[in-house]
Amino acid sequence: MGEFWGGVFRKSNVSADNQFWGSWFWGQTKVIFWQWFMISSMSRWCVTGTSLLWLLCLGRAKCDTFPGIILREQIDTVRAEIAYPLLPIDSLGAPPDIPPLIVDIVRQDLAGKDNVSGLPKALVNNTEVKPQLKLDALLAEAIPKMESPGLTTTASNSGQDSITPVSQEETIPLTLQEALARGEAESQELKIAIKELERARLNLQEVKLNFFPTVDLNVSFNRSLSAEEDISTQNIRSQAFRDLTFAQQRSGELANQLSLLQSQPSPDQFTDPIGFIQREQQIQSLTEAINASQQQESQALNSINNSASPTTNLRADFSLSYNLFSFGRRERDIKAAEIQVDIADFTVKIIRDNLRLNISNAYYDLQDAKEQIRIEEAALKEAGRTKLDATALKEAGLGTRFDELSAAVQQGNVLQRLVRAQSQVQVAASRLAELLSLPRNLTPVTTDPPDRIIASWTKNLEETIELAIQNRVELLQQIQQTQFLREQKARALADLSPNLNLSASVNTVFANSDSSRDSALRGLGAGYALGINLNWNLIDWGRVKTRVAQIDKSQEVSNLRLEQIKKQIEREVREAFALLQANAKNVEAAKTVLSQAENALRLARLRFQAGVGTQIDTIVTESQLTQAQVNLSRATLDYNRAFAALERATRFTPSP
Repeated sequence: MGEFWGGVFRKSNVSADNQFWGSWFWGQTKVIFWQWFMISSMSRWCVTGTSLLWLLCLGRAKCDTFPGIILREQIDTVRAEIAYPLLPIDSLGAPPDIPPLIVDIVRQDLAGKDNVSGLPKALVNNTEVKPQLKLDALLAEAIPKMESPGLTTTASNSGQDSITPVSQEETIPLTLQEALARGEAESQELKIAIKELERARLNLQEVKLNFFPTVDLNVSFNRSLSAEEDISTQNIRSQAFRDLTFAQQRSGELANQLSLLQSQPSPDQFTDPIGFIQREQQIQSLTEAINASQQQESQALNSINNSASPTTNLRADFSLSYNLFSFGRRERDIKAAEIQVDIADFTVKIIRDNLRLNISNAYYDLQDAKEQIRIEEAALKEAGRTKLDATALKEAGLGTRFDELSAAVQQGNVLQRLVRAQSQVQVAASRLAELLSLPRNLTPVTTDPPDRIIASWTKNLEETIELAIQNRVELLQQIQQTQFLREQKARALADLSPNLNLSASVNTVFANSDSSRDSALRGLGAGYALGINLNWNLIDWGRVKTRVAQIDKSQEVSNLRLEQIKKQIEREVREAFALLQANAKNVEAAKTVLSQAENALRLARLRFQAGVGTQIDTIVTESQLTQAQVNLSRATLDYNRAFAALERATRFTPSP
C-alpha cells in the first residue's frame, strides 16, 4: 500500500519529500487501526466474561451443573420469545435448540414487573431495548390467557416448563331463557313492585268492608277508692271514736246516778207528794239523758261503720254503627281502589318487560364481547403467521426489513384490540351478573350460539304499530290513571252530600262495695241506646270546588301524557323495525363478504409466499377479514337486539 501511494506521488510529479510523508502517513494509519482492533477485542472479551460470570451465579442457584458456554444471542432470543410459554416455539420463530436453563434464567430475570407500565422491569429499565421486545412482553400477557385461561406456567428445578391450574371465579353457564327466568326470580325491583301490588289488593279488601256495620265490644273492670275519700274517712272515724267514748262515759255516769236514786226509799205520794214528784222527775230526766247518750253512741258507731270503702265495678258495652246512606262515597272509594290495583299490576308488567329487555341486551353484549375476543384471537394468530412469513423471507433474502416491521406493527395493533375485547367481556359479564343478582363469586357465561338468529318478524310496519298500541301496558296504565282521576273527582263532589249513620249500644254493669251502708251501690244492671245521626257540611267555603278544579287540571295533564305515550310507542316500533330490517340485510351481505375475505387472504398469502405479492397486500386482506367477521357478528347480534326491542314494544313473541 505504501508503494501504491509512492507510485501515485511519482505519477503526479511530487517531490521526494512528499513521497516520504505519504509512506509515513500510511504506516501511522496501520498502527492506529491495529491498536483500535486490540482494544475492541479486549472490551468484547471483558463483556463476554462478565455475562458468563453473571449466568454462572444465577445458574448455580438453580441447578447443580451448568451446561457450558451460553451464547449471548440465545439470551436475547429467549428474552424476545419468552412471551409465548404456552405456544409451540417453532410456530413463533424462536430457535428450537435453546437450552431449557436459559429459558429458566431469563424468565426469573423478567419476573419483576413495573407498577406503572406492567412490563418486566428488565425491559423498562433498559433504554436501549428493542421495541419488539416490549411488544413481545405485552403478548406474554395476552396469548397465555387466549390459549389457556385457566392455566399458568412455572419452571421446575429440571428446567422444564410445567402447567398448573390457578384459582378462578366460578362460572355459571346460562342460555338466554335461563337468564331471563333467573332475572325475574331474583330482581329486587320486581319483588318490590309485586309487594306493592299485594298491598293494593289488601287496601281494596279493606275498602270493600265499609259496606258492613261496625260492631264494638268494650269490657272494663275496676276496683276504686279515691284518696280524698280515704282522708275524709279517717277524719270521720277519728271524730266518731271521740264521740263514742264520750257517750259511753256519759251513759255510765247517768246509769250510776239512776241506780243510786232508785235504791233510795221513795217518799209517799200521799204524805209527801212534793218529794214523790221531784223523785219521779229526777228519774225521768236521768232516763232521758241515758237514752240521749245511747243514741249519740249509736250515731258514732254508725259513722265508724258507714265510712267510705273500696267499690268494685264490672262493665260491658256493646255498640253497633252503620252508614245507612253515603251518597256514593263508598262506591267511589271501592272503584278507586280497584283502579289502583290495576295500576300496580301494570307497573309489575312494565318492570318485568324492561327487565327482560335489559337482560337480553346484556346477554347479547356479552356474546358480542366474546365474539370480539374470538375474532381478535384468530386475527392475532394470522398476524403471527404473517410475521413468521416476513421473517423467513427476509432471512432468505427475498424480503425486506420493512415487511417484517409492518407485520410486527400489525401484530401489535391486533394485540391492543384483543386486550380491549377482554376488558369488554369483564364489563359485560359484570353488567349481566348485576341484572341477575348473582353472587360475587359467580360469573355468567353465555351458552347460546352468537350466530343464531332468534326468529323472523312476519308482520309489516303498520300491523306492528297497531299491535303495540293494543298491547302496550304503559298505555293501559295511563288510561287507568285518567279513570282514577275521574273517580277522585266524583268522590270529592260526594262530600257535598249528607251522611246518614245508625248507631245502637247496650251496656251491662255489675257493682259491689265493701261498705256496710245500705245506700252502697250493689247489684247488676243493663241499659241501651238507639240513635240516627245526620251529618251535612252545608258551607265548606269553596274547598270542594277548589279540589275539583285541581283534579280537572290533572286530567288534562293525563290526557296529554296519553298522547305522548302513543307517539313514543310508535317511534320505538319504527326504530326497532327499521333496525331489524337493516340488520337482516346486513347479515346476508356480511356472510358473502366474509367468504370473499377468506378467499382473498388465502390468495394474498400464497402470492406473498411465492414472492409475487407484497406484505401490505397480506396485512390489508387480514384487516378486511377481521372487519368482515366483526360485521357479521355485529349484524347478527344487532338483529337479535332489534328483535328483542320489537318484542318489548309490542309485548308479542312470534313463534320461531
